Amino acid sequence: MNEEALLASIGSDQYGILLYDKYSDCFYRFYNPGYSDENAYSIEVLWKFYRSRPVTGLMVLDRDLNVLGEYVFEKFQIHAGSKMFVGKKGLYLSLNNENSPDFNEETLRYLVVQFNMPE
Repeated sequence: MNEEALLASIGSDQYGILLYDKYSDCFYRFYNPGYSDENAYSIEVLWKFYRSRPVTGLMVLDRDLNVLGEYVFEKFQIHAGSKMFVGKKGLYLSLNNENSPDFNEETLRYLVVQFNMPE
């Protein structure tokens, strides 16, 4: 993929996986808003942005797929590729975004997210 194609992909909105939470009886829909800024980046940095998108959003949906809420995480806060899972304590999201200044490939770090669901 050339630089123009990478910029187009990174700049476009993308939907990710739809994940079911059996503990809360809801779904999580991940998405990546298109990203661009005024800086010029090397092709290596653009590839990192392509692999580990700068911004990730999360929609919470009920069992009928009605949107209950939505949240956009801070730039480079999480990596929402395939490194998330649901457990009894909540939704585990990987903090291993390779673009984050505190990224360490030797350590797996997760943010556990919990939601107050309507009755």
